[in-house]
Amino acid sequence: MKKFIAVVFLFVFSCGGSDSFNAEKSSYGDPTETSVSVFLTDSFDGATRSYETKRTGEIQKFGKTFQVVVSQSSESSGEFLIKPFPVLASDTKITLGGMTSTLGTEITADEPLEIDILPPVGEAVTVSGDFTVKLPGMPSSEVVTVNGSYTLESEDATVVTPAGTFSGLRKYTGSGTVEGSLIAAIIPNGTLSGELYYHPDLGVVSYKINELGMGGNMDSTWDLGDPEGTGYRAIRKTAVVDSSNTSFSLDTSDVTGEFDADKKSHSKMLLEIRYVDEDLAKTGPMPSDLSIEFGVPMGYFGHRLIESPVSVFHPEENEKGYKYFIAFVDQADKNNALDEVSYHITVDNVSGTTQPVRVTARIYYNKIK
Repeated sequence: MKKFIAVVFLFVFSCGGSDSFNAEKSSYGDPTETSVSVFLTDSFDGATRSYETKRTGEIQKFGKTFQVVVSQSSESSGEFLIKPFPVLASDTKITLGGMTSTLGTEITADEPLEIDILPPVGEAVTVSGDFTVKLPGMPSSEVVTVNGSYTLESEDATVVTPAGTFSGLRKYTGSGTVEGSLIAAIIPNGTLSGELYYHPDLGVVSYKINELGMGGNMDSTWDLGDPEGTGYRAIRKTAVVDSSNTSFSLDTSDVTGEFDADKKSHSKMLLEIRYVDEDLAKTGPMPSDLSIEFGVPMGYFGHRLIESPVSVFHPEENEKGYKYFIAFVDQADKNNALDEVSYHITVDNVSGTTQPVRVTARIYYNKIK
């Protein structure tokens, strides 16, 4: 019966439109080269910091092309060499080339470390390699040997994070030893273990390293596409709105800082809201104290928030009993005196008392310059 309701709702909600990209019922979609994620990370010193992670370029090393991925907080940044990045659901292997940080950490693989990310479920995979390591406070670098194993525990795991419950995840666990005279002072008994959860569209959503008390959870992610490109395109974002982060905004002007959307072409704007709390996500009422706007710089479009038993953006969560609150607007700003405009979706916790909600939005529009 639930499947029947879901199919009927999607059919009714999604009728109309002839674009090759269905902006009304397509899921969030694969990450791209311009995807950016923010993690709340428990650091080695016990503090929790916000790190923004994104791809910044490419570099040649070991005769291979690695993507350069930077993870940066207000205090420090780290640069990682990964191939490929982003990692798509269809990728079967990744290669790690090392990392450096502004705090003085340097880890260089003697040979690039290739990891099979789609081994048989439940089957341990062994890994080993030598790395030249320099850590803050160490008088010199040293070569350390890593021996360990990892296991793909599930391809449909669930994890609860401060940003809500995520489903349809790959769950990996791993453990190993790190041998090196100077490393022993930092890593108890020279052993490490941990786990990682990977979402096929959003990327890594949660991880932890047990012995170091370190870990992180994705707080938000967005994708604005190529700032120099033109034509029909989608921008998207997901984040939590709560008493600390009271505002959510997705605006076509975020791409270049300019008004560059065609006023004559309809912008298709989709918004989806779900409570973060597991029980409220299943039983909570429609949020009544959120201020929601679909608009342009000098006006706004009417909308209706509809309760739905299925998610458009996150279909892997369907049939788990969650409720979603969805609105879709298909409008243009044809009466604007300017040729180029911007379209936006905003959600504000105006009272400051709203229970935390996960907000996901997409704008599909025609960028004309």
